[in-house]
Amino acid sequence: MAKKAKSRAAIARDTVRRHGSKTSWRQRIPGGARRAPSEFSKASLTRGVEVELEHTNDPLLAMEIAMDHLDEQTDYYEMLREVEGNPQVSATSRTAAAAARLARGEN
Repeated sequence: MAKKAKSRAAIARDTVRRHGSKTSWRQRIPGGARRAPSEFSKASLTRGVEVELEHTNDPLLAMEIAMDHLDEQTDYYEMLREVEGNPQVSATSRTAAAAARLARGEN
């Protein structure tokens, strides 16, 4: 019998559970967050890994990308959820709104 594949949510939870409490972190992508996984909210990091797994099959790479996004904007994935849930918001205006918030120093 074939084994059922894990969902992105389950992979994200497992990845953050195993690596989220690390106080040191070796970056694989140059630049980005210089913080350890333990410095981020576990809930935000888990949501971020789940979202980023849409773009890669590597959970640790997804976690690093999520950390980079959360380092720039602590509510990045909450904002993304709101924007994606509103079909009347165009991609251009979403990007412009996010850029404006960052320029004002809002996280």
